[in-house]
Amino acid sequence: MMVESNQPAKSAIVLSFDRLHLGYLGPYGNDWIETPNLNAFAARSVMFDQCLGDTADPNTLRHAWWTAVQSPASTADANWLTRLREGGVRSELLADVTSQPLENPGFETVQKIRGADGAGIAEAETSIAKLMGAAAKAVNKASHDSQPWLLWIKSRGVPHPWLPPEEFVDLYFDEFRIHPDPDEEPEPEAGSTPAPEQDSAEAEELAEMAEAWSEYHTAPAETPEAPEPPPVSAEELLDAVYARALYASYVSLIDRWLAKLFQVLAKLPEPPLVIITAAAGEQLGEHAELGQYGDGLDSSLLQTPLIVQFSAPDLMDGSRRAALVQAADIGPTLGEWFGIELPSPAASMNAAASVLPVARQETDSLREFLYRESPERRGLRTPEHYFLTSRSEDTVARQESAELYDKPHDRWDLANVAMLSHGLVEELEAKLERIG
Repeated sequence: MMVESNQPAKSAIVLSFDRLHLGYLGPYGNDWIETPNLNAFAARSVMFDQCLGDTADPNTLRHAWWTAVQSPASTADANWLTRLREGGVRSELLADVTSQPLENPGFETVQKIRGADGAGIAEAETSIAKLMGAAAKAVNKASHDSQPWLLWIKSRGVPHPWLPPEEFVDLYFDEFRIHPDPDEEPEPEAGSTPAPEQDSAEAEELAEMAEAWSEYHTAPAETPEAPEPPPVSAEELLDAVYARALYASYVSLIDRWLAKLFQVLAKLPEPPLVIITAAAGEQLGEHAELGQYGDGLDSSLLQTPLIVQFSAPDLMDGSRRAALVQAADIGPTLGEWFGIELPSPAASMNAAASVLPVARQETDSLREFLYRESPERRGLRTPEHYFLTSRSEDTVARQESAELYDKPHDRWDLANVAMLSHGLVEELEAKLERIG
């Protein structure tokens, strides 16, 4: 049911990415990757520092975005898109064809955009360029509609493999001390004289980088139970360094094309609600893993950006909110924005809620904790801690597997303090037991 209102027709835009690493974004603290457009947008928005994704599986068909139900709390279909349509809100999904999933969760119209990727592809032909161009046109067209409208722009984010157009490839090589040799000889043919061994200076530099990498991923000395990081060879390190540099370059490419969308948004007569978020992060070496998804409970995968902008000049100042929020909250947030009553969520540990009261500083919290699970582990996230334990029925095994990380400052789960916090571990373990 549409709530009576004398306000002009409202609009909302959601820009989502299948995968986007939080630590590679300027608004979330990165100071070496060029993201001027996102930085400027965030400076006129509200940022949520503790947003958790639904799943790291890019192929899930029942994402919490669409159902407004955070798995595994419930499997009931609570698709808010149906309620928006019944309330007179027109909805459109604009999706990169390689974005997952492509099944229509309930939008009135779906437009699929195709681009290309690779070092030999022109920048204007990339998927993000094509998607942002189409988004700008869709916003322009919708702005002339007197009916309330929602445009969801779904990008895959940084695609695999992380290979931007040629002009972006070496953008951050200096940051990682990568110095390609322009006179590098091609690989010798079979039977020819092998290339000379790597010179000692270059080998020494790689060894120093490998040592620095290991030190970076070693927990502090006062955390005796923290496992030793796996050994990293110079060759493995170089592969990882190249990958991270290329990932950073692609983030800057995305930012470049966000400008096309932001310019159109700035011209709208009635400011829309704009939400920028991601389904999941990416493993970029936080635990000596690169591009792996594991069980999806590592914070590099689970923690995602959430930037919200709407017409409230006194609030849209780049301020941050520490409340625990989640992917499932997007639906209720859009429902509140459009003044449409959504079904009350079933009482559960992961019940979805609108984030607008937090953004407006009407409350500083939506929930005490969030629960996440995988086939191997269970996780309990509070504003101050992240607790993980195995799903073993053996009490001793669960105690030995316990992990506890201080939040929010230990962003990537590097220092396990479980052995130093027995009382808190027992309290959180008991809470997990009550969950079932």
